[in-house]
Amino acid sequence: MGWRTRLQLDADRAWCILDRLASVAMVAASATVLVAAGVLMWPGENVAADPLSAGPAAVDQQPVSELLLASLGTTVKGHESARLAMIEFSDFQCPYCARYATGTHARIERDYVDTGRIKYAFRSMLLDRIHPHAQKAAEAAECAGRQGRFWDMYDRLFANQSLLGLAELTGHAQGIGLDRRQFAACLEGETAAKVSDDRAEAARLAITSTPTFLIGELTPQGEMRVRRRVKGTYPPDVFAAIFDELEGAAAR
Repeated sequence: MGWRTRLQLDADRAWCILDRLASVAMVAASATVLVAAGVLMWPGENVAADPLSAGPAAVDQQPVSELLLASLGTTVKGHESARLAMIEFSDFQCPYCARYATGTHARIERDYVDTGRIKYAFRSMLLDRIHPHAQKAAEAAECAGRQGRFWDMYDRLFANQSLLGLAELTGHAQGIGLDRRQFAACLEGETAAKVSDDRAEAARLAITSTPTFLIGELTPQGEMRVRRRVKGTYPPDVFAAIFDELEGAAAR
């Protein structure tokens, strides 16, 4: 092998090594950017709140000083004597919404809704650009509500978030004991307008991420005067502190 041939082979090996190093560097840089700006991977979703580790200082909440009234809509539970209310704006395909629904929600229902301290409302806020099943899942929940089983479907959908296709929705309806024919007819679009109304209310209130919660005082007209806006999934104690604060303020 001549010296020119050896020189060419050495050059080829050098370029190969440099190319591999460049590729590794690009992958590492890309991973760093994606981790640091995780919201780019899931636009519109709140990814900052960890239900296991979020402390009071990390809670993404804003006091609402202006006079802002929100409608509870028609999907509401709680006692008529409640003085406070909380509205959940959510998406059945949103993983962070599922973490809230399968964890924190049950404690709030037990300690605050069932005891008559707050009314609790659900309204759909769909991120359908990245959640293709969100629309029909929301309609299915509303169809279940027509048979008095909205909250059963709420629990079922969030607990089975990977099973939200049309066939699976029918299976969920059967699983919670709905009338199959009535549900199937309803799912043809009968509740689409209700879901659209929820989205319009979310837009009016400038809600852009899920889950988002509005908490405030009920007016004599049945609307809610918004006092806190909370974005993200948090432990029950975070919400309990807000309820206690607002109850204390109302008592003064």
